[in-house]
Amino acid sequence: MVMEKQFEEIIYSRYQTRIRDMKILKVDEGFEQILGYSAEDVEHLQLHVKDIMLDEDWEDYTKIIYAKMASRGEAYLGHRLKKKNGEIIYVFCFGRAFQSEEGEMCGEILITDITNTKKLSKQLENLTDINSELNMELADKNRMLESILNNLAGGVGVFDIGNKKITVEYISESFYKMFDLKKGQLGTEGNEYINLAFEEDRKELKRQIKETLLSNKMTIGEYRFINKNNPESYYWVQVCLSLLAARKSVFSICAVCVDITDKKKEELEKSAQTEMLKLVAQGSDELLFSYTVEDDSMHISKYMDGTTITVFDDKDFIANLAQCQLIYSEDKKEVSDVLAKLTAVKDTETVEIRVDFIGNGVYLWHRAMLVSVADTNGVVKKIVGKLYSIHEEKLQSQELILRAERDSLTGVYNHSTFVSKVSRFLAEFDETLCALYMIDLDDFKLVNDALGHYAGDDLLCDTAVVLESVVNTYGGFSGRLGGDEFSMFIPDVVDEDTAYMVAKTLNKGIRAIKCKAEHSASIGIAVDTISKSLKFDSLYYKADQALYYSKRQGKDRCMLFCEKMDEAKPVLNSKFSSYSDEEDYLLDDISDVVYVTEMNSYKLQYMNKAAKLGVGLDEDDTSYIDKHCYKVLQGMDLPCSFCTNKLLSTEKSFISHHKNLNNGKEYVLKDRIVNWHGRKCRMEMAVDISDADKVTQVLSNRYDIEDALVSSITQISTGGEHSLNYSKLLETLGEYYGAKHACLVECDSNKLYEYHEWKSANSNSFGKKLEIFYKETVRKELQSISSKKGALIINHIPDYPYKTSDLYSFFLENRIWSMYSVPIKDNKSEIIGRIIIFNPQLHSGDLKLMNLLSLYIGNDIVSRALAEERNYEVTHDRITGAYNRICYMDYINRRQNLESVGIVIIDINEVRNIFDEFGQSFVDNLMIDYYRLLDKVFPKSCIYRIGDDDFAVICENISQCDFLDRVRALKGQLKIGDFTACIGYVWDDYEKDIKRMENHAYDMLYMEKQKWYDQKDEHSYKWSTLTRELVKKDIEDGMFFVYLQPKVDYSNDRCYGAEALVRYAKPDNLANVIDRLEKSRNIKYMDLFVLENVCKMLIRWKKEGYNLIPVSCNFSRISLLEEDMPERINAIVESYGVPKDMIEIEITESVGEMEHEMVTRIANKLHTAGFRIAMDDFGTKYSNVSILSSMKFDVIKLDRSMVYNIDKNIASRTILRHLVEMCTDLGVECIAEGVETKEQAEYLKEMGCNHIQGYLYSKPVNIESFEQVYMKRDEKIKNSLQ
Repeated sequence: MVMEKQFEEIIYSRYQTRIRDMKILKVDEGFEQILGYSAEDVEHLQLHVKDIMLDEDWEDYTKIIYAKMASRGEAYLGHRLKKKNGEIIYVFCFGRAFQSEEGEMCGEILITDITNTKKLSKQLENLTDINSELNMELADKNRMLESILNNLAGGVGVFDIGNKKITVEYISESFYKMFDLKKGQLGTEGNEYINLAFEEDRKELKRQIKETLLSNKMTIGEYRFINKNNPESYYWVQVCLSLLAARKSVFSICAVCVDITDKKKEELEKSAQTEMLKLVAQGSDELLFSYTVEDDSMHISKYMDGTTITVFDDKDFIANLAQCQLIYSEDKKEVSDVLAKLTAVKDTETVEIRVDFIGNGVYLWHRAMLVSVADTNGVVKKIVGKLYSIHEEKLQSQELILRAERDSLTGVYNHSTFVSKVSRFLAEFDETLCALYMIDLDDFKLVNDALGHYAGDDLLCDTAVVLESVVNTYGGFSGRLGGDEFSMFIPDVVDEDTAYMVAKTLNKGIRAIKCKAEHSASIGIAVDTISKSLKFDSLYYKADQALYYSKRQGKDRCMLFCEKMDEAKPVLNSKFSSYSDEEDYLLDDISDVVYVTEMNSYKLQYMNKAAKLGVGLDEDDTSYIDKHCYKVLQGMDLPCSFCTNKLLSTEKSFISHHKNLNNGKEYVLKDRIVNWHGRKCRMEMAVDISDADKVTQVLSNRYDIEDALVSSITQISTGGEHSLNYSKLLETLGEYYGAKHACLVECDSNKLYEYHEWKSANSNSFGKKLEIFYKETVRKELQSISSKKGALIINHIPDYPYKTSDLYSFFLENRIWSMYSVPIKDNKSEIIGRIIIFNPQLHSGDLKLMNLLSLYIGNDIVSRALAEERNYEVTHDRITGAYNRICYMDYINRRQNLESVGIVIIDINEVRNIFDEFGQSFVDNLMIDYYRLLDKVFPKSCIYRIGDDDFAVICENISQCDFLDRVRALKGQLKIGDFTACIGYVWDDYEKDIKRMENHAYDMLYMEKQKWYDQKDEHSYKWSTLTRELVKKDIEDGMFFVYLQPKVDYSNDRCYGAEALVRYAKPDNLANVIDRLEKSRNIKYMDLFVLENVCKMLIRWKKEGYNLIPVSCNFSRISLLEEDMPERINAIVESYGVPKDMIEIEITESVGEMEHEMVTRIANKLHTAGFRIAMDDFGTKYSNVSILSSMKFDVIKLDRSMVYNIDKNIASRTILRHLVEMCTDLGVECIAEGVETKEQAEYLKEMGCNHIQGYLYSKPVNIESFEQVYMKRDEKIKNSLQ
């Protein structure tokens, strides 16, 4: 017990001295406890070490402690000291040297009062001599202890430390077993046992021994020990040291060693996994989370810049989930359910939820991947996983779904989606009454023709709004089926009356839409009970039938489907009018009877004016619709016995003779099957032949024109591209008149022409010869000999009055002996074209068919011109006529598969000032002038006006040479009067990413703008100019300065180069300053500042006799965009007379974002000038690897992120090894950045990469410090590792 108490009283102190005079500079509390001198005493007395030292011990002290510290070493010694009260004590002293902040050499000394230890040691010796019985008892206990120690899992050793050596006093058998040693295999020299530790670990083991001696406390360390019998393997050993005794300057320590190899391997594996997770987390936007089941706690963290940041931490997570603002309210149940599921069963799950980490109420989509972790009993204790943003992906997905499901114009469901949704409702629900509505806008074409397609589109969109309003009120959804036809589905209606009420609300809403033209809608309704047998097609058919009958009753009506549609009753009353379209218009002009009936029901669908007048109906009367034809026309109650329905076909007309008993007249009937508004119907034409003298004429002429009209109507109804329709119409006309050529010539007030031609099978095309009809003289000739309505018949070409005209020559050259022509007029009765028949052989002098078709064609030309005009307004700039920004953005978003592309951005300078000075009209004219200038150099199709003062030119599949020639031609003409413009341009045939190229063109443009502002006399207040002035001032004031970091050849520890890095004296973050300079395009000033300072430094080194080493300077991508930057670099270096091979240009990884042509051009210029080029931060972006194939680099610098964990991560080592091999194969020097440990350096050396840069040797230092350490001739730098 006395021994334990004495050891407990041992204390120690640490104090500092100045080595040159051994003055005591600083003491701690232990100093006062041991020697009695306080810090104030030491300061007041100006105490030196010699003042407290006995004279007899001073000589040994100076030889051992002082001498070692003076040579920057360390030593220990036992000696005596005088306390403040004069008492003499024994101390154990340890001293080592260090350099103060002022650069002065100082010593740090540790002392321990061992006076009591010496006394105790003496007492123990006396006790041992006096009490032999106790010695015997102790011997027995020692044997017992030795038996225990020999059978321990670990090994035990006792070592004496003193007299400058370590001696083995005792080694347990278990120690030998653990290290696979034979007794006596190692001698009694303790260093042999220390040398079993790895060389890298010995220093730390010795430090532990010193700490144990000085602190008199148990210490624990973990080290690698060599397997003496198998040098390739090693043990991980935990070493526990404790001080046993201290006597006569000799210390006994006990070492307990435990094999922890297996444990360490597990820890390393876990550590590797953790580091891998950290790398994964740090290299992405992922967050890691952990949910603890026991205390219902949720912890979410993010790994950033080597630090784990807590994003969310909450206990009672599920208990308080309802109040939690982190998760979107609609997603909380899903979170609760998935946690409950994974708590019950060990499993994995993935969920998508909306989360607000910022707390601003904006919830972003994230995907959570969860894994439950169970204990050995299978009980889930934790749920862990990762969380990452999918917001952009979700928005894009929703947008794609929206595009796929919604009508692009109105925003309601499109046809296919509407059908799918209704079908799904019918399949999923049962026993409810539903209603399907078919809505068709009345006379919608008239709205388009009268007001234009924009007005028509507005009406469609407003109708959709009304539909959505109704379905929001009554439940359900709506869709656009096509054109002006909509549909609406309400899955749950009370009864038919409710369905009527909904229709009434809908019609009222549509009528209330603001539109300059009259508008309304016809509605058909089908109401049915949802059941498994009810299908969409059935419901759709009924609603469509009801709509059909509704339209036959007039406008603005609604019909409910019933089994006998003639029982369908109108729901709404409004102004009565009949349905009409282009087919009706043409047939109404025929003087003979025309009517249309359904084939199966015999119900009338259409009667022309002649037919209605023949049975005593008014022209506007539509009461006949859906009445039986045999009743209305023949006065019969049953179908006619002479009905020809069974004899008809769609191929040709069936001709018969009949006498009408109602009026007593005789008719020739011509019947055929037609498609009438989607229904199979019979069309009959009846020619009155009561006058026998007309029979021959009717049979030879009338039937032909009716056939032609039916054929024309069929062509018109097919729709399609206008030129194809015109060709078909001309074919009908040519065959009707028995001609070999029929043509249509269009011309408008702007003298824009177009022609269409039909020729018979055995005839030659006139082709461009028809352009003769474009001539103003020819048009005037024809007009002068035409009728008042513009029609012209020339039966005998030699009678043509203008014998010397070009048209007469055209007639003779092409053997034309007769011609029919009718004018095509617009809605203002202006002639906009002609229909011309050459050499007609049939229907002499009959222009009726031509006149009828000219009306249709005139209307179509006007409609088409309006559509083209509207399209032009949408896609073109109204001032210049160039394509507008809408077209430009559409091009950028859709264009792909180009062989090459060139982009030019043009910005007219000071447009705002020009506007203020001269007004908008002047600016508009200036924009027109610049557009015309662009039009001289580039095709019109390439030119876009993208802003008030910006134009863009995009040239597809153009060679670099041609593109640059055009750019040079444009640059030489950019000044118009007193006004100027700047341009930026890029060309690429490699990646051809147009959006990225546009950004780079703008970068170049801004560079040019800066130069332009530099040349202006007046001060510019632009932000970039202000930033430029600030950076220039900072450079002048010395706020920027250059540091150097050595590049070292690890194979011989020699510095072979350096990298110049800029530092900033102000408190602003340097990265923010650089970012600001890049955004303002002023980074070049800092880059050139560093280059110039490096040149000055190299010249000074040369004068002072240093061996020069290459120094690399970093240049931003923004700086390199300056067209003359390679020349400016060359000029600076040459002005100082620095050898070119001493300057290395480092280009950051963002050069991979530059165009192939630009990168090659920069590389060629720099190499031609004699500079070396280095790629910095290699491996951080995909583009770095591809750029190696296009740009010749002299040096590749591997980014620190690739070196960081090569000693722990096999995958990292594999990737790095291949990169080094690739550089070697390419003949490129490879240097690794960010090397901080010898382990990393050894791995790199093994891979063949000896050139390294990083904190292992030195962080960036000022030039003076760099010169002191690295620029001494032929001096190795191994000391820099210490």
